[in-house]
Amino acid sequence: MYKFTMWHEFNPERTYLATGDCAEGGGGDSSVLYIWDVTDLSNIIQCAKFSSNKVSPVEFAFITRRVLKAYNDPYYICERNGVGSGYLDSLRITYEYPNIVTEGKNGEAGIFSHITVKERACIWAKEMMTTLGFGWTILDKELLDEMSAFVRKDNKGVHLVY
Repeated sequence: MYKFTMWHEFNPERTYLATGDCAEGGGGDSSVLYIWDVTDLSNIIQCAKFSSNKVSPVEFAFITRRVLKAYNDPYYICERNGVGSGYLDSLRITYEYPNIVTEGKNGEAGIFSHITVKERACIWAKEMMTTLGFGWTILDKELLDEMSAFVRKDNKGVHLVY
């Protein structure tokens, strides 16, 4: 029903960051969770990945909590849009996850992503991936394949989409 891969187990001497995205669980897009070792920004290391296009947002919150607990509750960055809102509320309220990154004046858990946020995030990610000083060890072939096909497109002159 899902895939969980752990390349590096938790090490208390390391610092971790988690990133994720929640999908509906109906067989289309996948819900994903990545654990990154960010101890040394010149070598950011992918440590673990959860992925499923069948798991519901409620199940994903439960699984996310278990994985994050295994890595000592790192800061977690996730999109709040759509089903992500309920998922993050479940993670925060039901599972009392303390380290969800928030944005905006209202302090809601997660990042509300819109055109401007997505464009800035994509530019920032590209700079991090290509600028000297930041190094990446990405161990997941699926992620590498997705990144190699990730491009910016002009949406009829209105705005850029990725």
